[in-house]
Amino acid sequence: MCDRGKDVSIENLQQGFTHIFVSTFESAEAHPAHVDFANLLVANLDKVIVFEYKHTIYCS
Repeated sequence: MCDRGKDVSIENLQQGFTHIFVSTFESAEAHPAHVDFANLLVANLDKVIVFEYKHTIYCS
């Protein structure tokens, strides 16, 4: 799954970042599927932050 959005925060803590792109994979084995897309995307960006984490539901 891929998702994207533009920063709408009024707190001004985004350090110059304006947009987010999120790729979610079914499993660690599916991770390589994003490599071509990531390479294309990164080639057109000035700066990138990458987070890799295990999804954890902490409230409902």
